[in-house]
Amino acid sequence: MGLISRSSLLTTSGATAGLSLLAGAFFNAGDYIFIEDPTYFQVNRIVGIDLGLKTVPIPFTDDGINLEILTKEIEIRRPKDFRPTTERPFWALMYAITVYQNPTGICYSKEKCEKLVKLARKNNIMIICDDVYNLLRLNKNDGDDFERAPPRLLQYDVKSDEDYFGNVVSNGSFSKVLGPGLRLGWIEAPLVVLSKLLMNGCLIGGGALNHYTSGIVACSLNTELFNNYLLMVKNEGKRKLDAVADVVTKCCPKTVKYKIPEGGYFMWFELPSSFDVQAFGDVCKRKHNISFTHGVTCSTAGNWQNCIRICFMYYPVDELVKGVRTLLCELDSRLNAQ
Repeated sequence: MGLISRSSLLTTSGATAGLSLLAGAFFNAGDYIFIEDPTYFQVNRIVGIDLGLKTVPIPFTDDGINLEILTKEIEIRRPKDFRPTTERPFWALMYAITVYQNPTGICYSKEKCEKLVKLARKNNIMIICDDVYNLLRLNKNDGDDFERAPPRLLQYDVKSDEDYFGNVVSNGSFSKVLGPGLRLGWIEAPLVVLSKLLMNGCLIGGGALNHYTSGIVACSLNTELFNNYLLMVKNEGKRKLDAVADVVTKCCPKTVKYKIPEGGYFMWFELPSSFDVQAFGDVCKRKHNISFTHGVTCSTAGNWQNCIRICFMYYPVDELVKGVRTLLCELDSRLNAQ
């Protein structure tokens, strides 16, 4: 991908705020949002509860969202008389995380990204893609350099295509690489999106979001300071992921399914369907002071009740290894007791 034009960028106070800003500017209560199942656990609160959009969960596969089911759900709901206008260019929204998805850690395949963009163009749908983990590719090549992460979904929405309209928005954040307390992110969007977004009253009145912090971070981007810090974060992240992966490979019960991610923040475990994850979580918290995200909280449909998500980027390596080993030993004990 070539250089990014500054005219396609808008600073935000983080990816969560970016999602709320975009959804609120383009959609009304009662409109539809198609989401992955499972997905980021706060999505329904942001767009469903706060903004009143109707969430339509779509099952997830090994390489991304299930396109066959997504297509059928779109066909059921698409208004027959919809025609895009400057004021209302899209009738529905889709939210996705195509690189190191939260909570599964999966990356969408190239083929799925291409088909997803075509589907959005054909049906006048905006896709907001959370690109918050893309810089955290933790695999190294033979030369001991970190590999590049898969392309963002935005890169598949090619302007030179005959049917290009501008359906994909990249919603970025510095939270996962510099620190969540900065509350700084950015939107990279096509003209059809930015021209309407810039008429938002909050942006007109304030001029932008998070002026001071964005100025500081922008200065760091013009030096080696940011690159050096990012390299440190990635090296430390690789140490943590490798250590956790080693424990999981050795200690995880054979009846539990998992996949070691190549980057991001999270690892996803699928336990036997009959296992009581809620009770297990209570035991882990009470006995060991260990907590995890229950899979069902990542589903607006109440699915994934037998799954858990752990974060491998937050704690020091020693604490992580001890915590994950204790968690898996407790899990093995309870599974054997069934």
